[in-house]
Amino acid sequence: VHDRMPVILAADGYDAWVEPATPVYRLDSLLNPYASQEMLCYPVSAIVNRATTDDPTCIQPAEPSLDTSST
Repeated sequence: VHDRMPVILAADGYDAWVEPATPVYRLDSLLNPYASQEMLCYPVSAIVNRATTDDPTCIQPAEPSLDTSST
């Protein structure tokens, strides 16, 4: 997606990730590439570019734009 892609954890690593007592070596073992076949990719609204927007509309699928003027 881009070079600042966040960490994506497998469900079995959630508890260890948020537990302050988890040793660093255990956290490090959670930082593995996430399987691409487990991800979905779809266009979303440009509303995601507004830092003040924090609601479910940010992840709702949007129709692809045919406007190429901004590329």
